[in-house]
Amino acid sequence: MLRKIRIVLAAVFYVLITLLLLDFTGVAHKWLGWMAKMQFLPAVLALNVVVIVALMLLTLAFGRVYCSVICPLGVMQDLISWLHGKKKKNRFTYSAPKNVLRYSVFAVFVVGIALGFGAIVTLLSPYGTYGAIVSNLLQPLYLWGNNALAALAEHYDSYAFYSKEVWIKSVPVFATAIALFAAISVLAWRGGRTYCNTICPVGTLLGFVARFSWLKVHFYADKCKNCGLCTKNCKASCIDFKSHTVDYSRCVTCGNCLDKCSFGALTYAHATPKAKAPDTVPTPTDTTRRAIIVGAAIVGAEAAMAKLKKVDCARRPNHASAPCHPIAPRFAKCEEPGATLRWLPTLHIKMPQRRASPIERPRALYAARNELRPWILPPRVYTMLVGLPCWSHSAHHQG
Repeated sequence: MLRKIRIVLAAVFYVLITLLLLDFTGVAHKWLGWMAKMQFLPAVLALNVVVIVALMLLTLAFGRVYCSVICPLGVMQDLISWLHGKKKKNRFTYSAPKNVLRYSVFAVFVVGIALGFGAIVTLLSPYGTYGAIVSNLLQPLYLWGNNALAALAEHYDSYAFYSKEVWIKSVPVFATAIALFAAISVLAWRGGRTYCNTICPVGTLLGFVARFSWLKVHFYADKCKNCGLCTKNCKASCIDFKSHTVDYSRCVTCGNCLDKCSFGALTYAHATPKAKAPDTVPTPTDTTRRAIIVGAAIVGAEAAMAKLKKVDCARRPNHASAPCHPIAPRFAKCEEPGATLRWLPTLHIKMPQRRASPIERPRALYAARNELRPWILPPRVYTMLVGLPCWSHSAHHQG
């Protein structure tokens, strides 16, 4: 939506300003003269504080909208870049800002204004450059078309049009206009808004202000799929999708990145969106590792029980008839002091071979816990717990 609104407004401004520059009757100046006053440099030279403040507030609110909608030279670059985009799509890449060149040209421009060098100001001014291109290259064609219509109207006895003499003002000026148009066209054909972000002094000034704009293009890092379409369609080459950053000093708020992103990872909003935590899928428990741990615990418990039975049998006088441990009837009896266990208990813990479901896992763990309980607890504690009704193995051991 932002891109469509920008295209419509830019087309209206571009056509009307071009007609204003081509008009030789004075009619367009009467109705469209205010559009020339909205241009940044003419407002600065005329000390039009209202227009300057309005353009600054517009930039602080929405970013460099002036460069993408109001400036005719910027719209001309978009048109040339769009023609190349019909042939080659997704051709842009991220490039680091050339700040040294930008601020050097801006310093020369300020010095030229301060010292009154009109030629330097006209060459570097975007509105002056576009005016030179239109008046020297397009106006002769416009006048020839007007003269053809005047001749046709005169043939039918109509004087709605009148002929106008076509002439070239100056050969050096004409050559300069051709050179400017060729240079800007090549830069726009290859790099989109390269001229605006490296040479244009108005773009440099508004780019500095746009760093603090209210509305900006932001990333949703959790939604980004790193497809790179936003970077490949950014004519300002200011989006780095790898680091999820945007160089707001070069962003002209064209909306191409928002239109190309189909994942909703970009938004044009005030504050940086909070990244949503990705949905975590619970990882199933590996029962094989748990079975190994249970087996190791069983082996250690068997060794400890064997050692305790030896010591207990050596201290008991009637070792042959009395069991050495409360759970001895279930396992073995001591025959004589120093005797070892005749046989060891066998734990029948059935662990599922496949990945256990959430219902099967607690059952298997519960069985393993109950089997290990008499091994781990001391004899007196176990004897005391056997009598409790909640003890799951009380009936089994007492039997």
